[in-house]
This record gives sequence, C-alpha cells and structure tokens, in this order.
Amino acid sequence: IHLLSLRRREQSIRLERAKNRIQLQEQERKRKNEELAPRGPSEDDRRQLAFLWYSRCGMPHRNVLKAYFRKMKHCDARPEDADLLPWLPGDKLVDMNLMMNKSTFLNR
Repeated sequence: IHLLSLRRREQSIRLERAKNRIQLQEQERKRKNEELAPRGPSEDDRRQLAFLWYSRCGMPHRNVLKAYFRKMKHCDARPEDADLLPWLPGDKLVDMNLMMNKSTFLNR
C-alpha cells in the first residue's frame, strides 16, 4: 500500500509539472503572436493624416470633411479621424497654432 501511494504522489507531481510546462509554452506562444500582430496607426498618425486631407480638400468644415472621408474611395482617413483635429469653436476651422505646435506632427 505504501509503494502504491508513493507512485501516485510521484505521478501527480509529474502531471503538475507537465501542466505548468504546457501553460508556460502557451503564454510564450501568445506573447509571440501579439508581437507579430500588425498594429494600426497611432492616434497621432491618424490626426496627421486627417490634417493632410483637411489641407488637400481646401480646409472644409468638420462635417464636410467627414463626408469627404466617407465618399472618397482612395482616401485612407476615416470619418472619425476628423474628430482628432483641434477644431475651433463652431467646427469650421482647425486651430493651426495647436496643430503646428504638436511635436509629433513637426517631427515627421
């Protein structure tokens, strides 16, 4: 009886080690997949792109710019990207001082 309980104990220890090893392998695989997964553009990148299109389109009002983004097939900006721009009250003009003072915008 003593030998049988000793074997069961050893077996449970081996099983626990195997479970831990499998769990670590799974965590490592998930970490690698996350590193390899493509990431979308950052908020600053999207703001810069929206500003570029804002300038190209003749500095339209916010709603007009959103409509342009929806209609243009070749445009890589999304309508919600227009909301990232620093609009002046009334949503008719972008605050150029704020936009130009953004270090992320000037460094590109």
